[in-house]
Amino acid sequence: MNSLPTDTAEPTVDVGVPVYRRATYLAEAIESVLAQTFDRWHLTICDNGPGGGAIEQTVRPYHSDPRVSYEATGRELSLAENWTNAISTGSAR
Repeated sequence: MNSLPTDTAEPTVDVGVPVYRRATYLAEAIESVLAQTFDRWHLTICDNGPGGGAIEQTVRPYHSDPRVSYEATGRELSLAENWTNAISTGSAR
């Protein structure tokens, strides 16, 4: 059985949230991740589009937590491409 080291600052869980055009439930999704008792995670919000707008504004208050990041694709991707993008942003084992 492999055990993860307990003294590393690297995340052991990556959470990717693909978002497209609306931020309707985004704050609730972020708050849900923040409420977890396990704290070795990294959350990336993957904005499918040019960036900015309501999605970036919703994420902005959470930038003080280094585990939360925002990434815009820069252009509109297909649904599958944006999900793949969200998955590939992770670095945890």
